[in-house]
Amino acid sequence: MAITKLDATTVIKDANSPLKEYADTGKISPYAKTSIIACINTGVVTGKNADTIAPKNYITRAEVTVIIERLLKKSYLI
Repeated sequence: MAITKLDATTVIKDANSPLKEYADTGKISPYAKTSIIACINTGVVTGKNADTIAPKNYITRAEVTVIIERLLKKSYLI
């Protein structure tokens, strides 16, 4: 992503290492796994709590707001 200066290819170190701390990683769809790992590694997404990522749950407006704020801060746009 040229606008945000975040590069997912440089973020992914060990493909499953950030997911080891979450108990519900088996619920993550295969197509979304790489993107979730990139979001966790960059700090844009941290999970619902310390051991749950809740990949199948609905996301609230407040959670979306926090994700957007983190993305903008990490991209040095705010």
